[in-house]
Amino acid sequence: MPRVRAPLAALMLVGCGARTLLLPGEEVPAIDSGTRDAGPSGPDANPPVATGCAAASGQMVVLAPNQNPSGFAMDDAYLYWVDQGSQAVRRVPKLGGPLQTVATEPLDYAAFMAVDDADLYWTTGHQLWRAPKGGGGTPEMLAGDDATGVALDADNVYWSSDVRASIFQEAKSGGERITLATGQVQPEAVAVDGSFVYWVIGMPSSEPGVAKVPIGGGSITQLAAVSWGAKVALDDAHVYWTQVQIGDEFVARVSKDGGAVETIAPAQAPGGIAVDDTYLWWTDFGANTVSRTLKAGGATTVVASNQLQARELVADAGCVYWTTKSVSGVMGSVVAYGK
Repeated sequence: MPRVRAPLAALMLVGCGARTLLLPGEEVPAIDSGTRDAGPSGPDANPPVATGCAAASGQMVVLAPNQNPSGFAMDDAYLYWVDQGSQAVRRVPKLGGPLQTVATEPLDYAAFMAVDDADLYWTTGHQLWRAPKGGGGTPEMLAGDDATGVALDADNVYWSSDVRASIFQEAKSGGERITLATGQVQPEAVAVDGSFVYWVIGMPSSEPGVAKVPIGGGSITQLAAVSWGAKVALDDAHVYWTQVQIGDEFVARVSKDGGAVETIAPAQAPGGIAVDDTYLWWTDFGANTVSRTLKAGGATTVVASNQLQARELVADAGCVYWTTKSVSGVMGSVVAYGK
């Protein structure tokens, strides 16, 4: 039987010795209750789930073993991804519990995901899809053959299109589609704050590499040149991104107003990134690690190693979450780490 890190809650049920804390790298037998599938369900069948973190500070727990995840998103209570093994959009409570199925079609490799109060959005096969995040609804295609990254605010959905080399905006309720930018060479991830939409492109170009445009349209502002970008994240002051040019890979940032580019840390093959009030967090699927660096400056700390093909990453106030991929018969997982 494969051995995985088990949820702390499960450990505390098995006996007196069960209060032993799990540290990164320690393993215990798989907990079956963490792999049950609750099946398709609608919002009425899913009462609110308690929020918080399943892992104490400095601990890791596996919330969903035996997965082959792509895409990743979170809300206050759940984590979401596409499991390519079961060909289903899945979710699991952040505090641990049975897996639930959000949708079973249409599916392919999910490049990016985003979630709001009602719905889950994802891009797959260059299409943008939406489905009720509690399950029980039919997925709706919002854009066909032209979607890569996706981001949300209260009213709109924004996406990049590497096919059309453009950035788009459309109201969630429907209506006119706004083209925010054109001529972008293979735009990848997008992000949004209260005023601007930001993106990173995936190939060298005379056009902006990391750029922003006002919500609703306007002039594009080039913030930084990029050889080959992938992921992007925001805080109040900066835009962060990963560069994945082979032989020149790193995590960097620039002021939202532009200026000098700061290289935060080199990497073998950076994956997902997230920022909180104190740290920048990222995965490195070349080194099989998850790391963090103080935003104010300082040494990089590897918080988890032996994370096979660690890819996507999100963070909230108490935890950092990431996915590992299935490789050569070794199944991937969804992992929580307590800050």
